[in-house]
Amino acid sequence: MNIKIIITGICALCLCICLYAYDDTTSSPQQIPENSMIHQKLTAVPTHVKSFTIVKSETIAFPASWSNLSEAEKQLRLFNLIGRISTQKGITYISRRAGYKPKVLFEESYYIDSPDKKQKQILEDPVCTELPQQSVRFAEQKDSTFGDNIYRCTFSNTEKETMLEVTNCTPMKYHGITCIGAEELTMYISVMQVSQQIVLTSAATVRNHDRSVQILFMKVDIADSFSRRVDALNTWYHSLLDQEY
Repeated sequence: MNIKIIITGICALCLCICLYAYDDTTSSPQQIPENSMIHQKLTAVPTHVKSFTIVKSETIAFPASWSNLSEAEKQLRLFNLIGRISTQKGITYISRRAGYKPKVLFEESYYIDSPDKKQKQILEDPVCTELPQQSVRFAEQKDSTFGDNIYRCTFSNTEKETMLEVTNCTPMKYHGITCIGAEELTMYISVMQVSQQIVLTSAATVRNHDRSVQILFMKVDIADSFSRRVDALNTWYHSLLDQEY
């Protein structure tokens, strides 16, 4: 057997161990406003199938420059900001494999007009003048770990909340070995107006995978990699809001 194949298999196995490392700072859905779309979405995850969810939520202030905006105007701006997928290019996360140092998460990030890689055309981030009830777009991102992947981005809006669901349309592979199958990962970002502040919630749900697995006589739990990716999403949206001051 080719030695390169053996080494690649060992590396992929080591990555899988990293993906299931435990993070005890994970928030629970009960900390999210109960009347929010993301609370309903996360608490609706079936308990009879293998899956786990990582949730992190925080409350932040509106940009000072928005002080004279109406509630509707603020929500429209929150929606347009969360849709700026191209600005995720170059964002970093704390990588365990890199020795807990910042590592680029997405080397490329943009919308495409079709989930078909062979016929796609790159699109600019849209800017809406009205808040749609729901909108579906497709995006392609070059992940520093999992390579190129196509995602379905579903935006849902109420008068006070915008929720983005990002689900992988293609298998997420590491050196050709599938770690997360198509439709098995959904990342969420929700921004909701509550008491003159913004409740920012990011989450990741991985389906068809147990919370803990046994690998090489080692029992490992919650996916450390996805917990750090959730942190990266929160930091990314923070940076967009900071530009509004």
